[in-house]
Amino acid sequence: MTRHGSSSVWTDQAAGRHGVRVIARRVLIAIAVVVALYLVVRGVAELFVVDFDDPASYRSDWGGPSLIGVLAVHSAPGLVIAVAVALWLVRHRRRRSRAQPNGAPRRRGDL
Repeated sequence: MTRHGSSSVWTDQAAGRHGVRVIARRVLIAIAVVVALYLVVRGVAELFVVDFDDPASYRSDWGGPSLIGVLAVHSAPGLVIAVAVALWLVRHRRRRSRAQPNGAPRRRGDL
C-alpha cells in the first residue's frame, strides 16, 4: 500500500486534496479578477455615459434620481477596487524591496 517506499496512501490523498485546493483557489481568483475588472470598467464607463446636464439621462438608473446616488452605485465599487489594488501593489513592492539579496524574505531578527 505504499508508493515509492516511504509514502503512504494517506499522504497521497492529502496531496490530492492540496491540489484540489490550489485549483479551486486559482479558479476563484480568476473569477474575482473578472468581476473586479468589470466593476472598474463599468465605473469608468458610467462617467462617460451619464449626461451630467440632463437629469433625465440618469433618473431611472440604480441610485437615481440623484447624480451622486448614480455615481455611488455605478462608480464607487470600481474606485474601491482600484484603491485596494493600488494599496496591495504598494505593500507587495515594499515586501519585495525588503527581501534579502538572495531572494529570501527577511526575518524579524535580521538586521
